[in-house]
Amino acid sequence: MKNRILTTIFLISMSVSVFASHTGGTAYADVNGLVCDFCARALEKVFDKQEAVDWIKVNLDKQAISIH
Repeated sequence: MKNRILTTIFLISMSVSVFASHTGGTAYADVNGLVCDFCARALEKVFDKQEAVDWIKVNLDKQAISIH
């Protein structure tokens, strides 16, 4: 489970950094298998620490993440 969270964080962070550097907008990601609150809070904790991230929203019902 820990490896899955770390892999998800890495992939999303790479996508967001490329997207944000070009558009300065909001990135959306569908994450298959994102069902537990622990995973959602871990993602929020990691991305909230990033200077380039204004906010992150994790929707467990839709298995989606929005990062601005």
